[in-house]
Amino acid sequence: MDRQRFSELVGAIYDCAVNPGKWHDTFEAICAETGMHNSNFSLHLPPRGDLLISISTGMSEADQITQKPYEHDLVSLWGDFQMILTRPIDKPWVASRLFTQDYLSSNRFVREWAHPRGIIDCVTVIVGRDPGLVGAIGMGRHQDKGLMDDASIAQIQMFLPHLQRAARITGLLEANVDAMRNFEAVIEAIVSPVIMVRDDLSVVLSNRAADEFAATGELITMAEGRITSPVPGLQRAIKRLIDRIGTSETAIPGNGMGLPVRTGPDRAHTLHVLPLAQGATRARLATGAIAAIFVSSTALSQNLTVDLLTPLFDLTPAEIRVFSMISAGHTTKEAAAALGIAPSTVRTHLLRLFEKTGVNRQADLIRMAYSLASPASTGDMRLP
Repeated sequence: MDRQRFSELVGAIYDCAVNPGKWHDTFEAICAETGMHNSNFSLHLPPRGDLLISISTGMSEADQITQKPYEHDLVSLWGDFQMILTRPIDKPWVASRLFTQDYLSSNRFVREWAHPRGIIDCVTVIVGRDPGLVGAIGMGRHQDKGLMDDASIAQIQMFLPHLQRAARITGLLEANVDAMRNFEAVIEAIVSPVIMVRDDLSVVLSNRAADEFAATGELITMAEGRITSPVPGLQRAIKRLIDRIGTSETAIPGNGMGLPVRTGPDRAHTLHVLPLAQGATRARLATGAIAAIFVSSTALSQNLTVDLLTPLFDLTPAEIRVFSMISAGHTTKEAAAALGIAPSTVRTHLLRLFEKTGVNRQADLIRMAYSLASPASTGDMRLP
């Protein structure tokens, strides 16, 4: 798959975020490019489990009907409840890489439904597994293509963060906006704050929820028609995201689960950024807007600070090490001793960190590390 085709498919994925009617054709195209035979995509809203999306491709109507009785067996294929809740979701789950053939053949879905149809491998991509969204994409591999190999897995991995991001925004919208003239009404009606911005962070459109949220001054504000933030480094982080989107939709930093921001011990939000400048659907939503920022009150816990900020600010390995020490509360001398470098070198790295992140004090760097870390990652910032 060449870069141009990958870019086209990523654009199609983000179009699906605002027009779920496009998911079917998009999954058919993704399966064709990645050598997959069929796909199933389901999206639910907790806590009641309301079904937002249920789409199948590559299967006849008869096959879809006969698959229904095996839904429990298909889920249990991936292990018990605890395994499904704790297995990492930043990579595809590939049946042939996780389990033995004997184990797979013992599963009723595999033995009675998949194998008779020539499906010899299965892949699952989790797009949501938290109080805000539950969803997964399952794909089958036909015997004509052989078991999943490294190249095929790598291709699906490339799509994973974009699928997660688009699914999350679909969940926040909770609506099909086939009629673009109604998009502003849809945005105004949803309870999540939504702000559409230009590349300089000036606001093109915001809904009432966003205006009320900004008025609290807790996370983001809108001063003179532009997004700002009292959280150290957050405005720069958002600007970096927007800049990357303007360069290429395929190069959005971070994973697909959003940008977590903590504003207090028990308060956290997650920012989700949807590219708008490209795509037949999205480019018509708000003239001049390059991105839409959705603010979810759900605190996600997939991101570690270092993993998140490294691509956002282009931090070097040396800067990461110094950042981790300082944000953990160590002094310049303590960091130098622990890293085996001179205090003057630590100070040089600090100056570069200040420049890249937009903060100008060690205290603000520590506050930024605290704010842009999910609660689960506090005190667990990994040193490479």
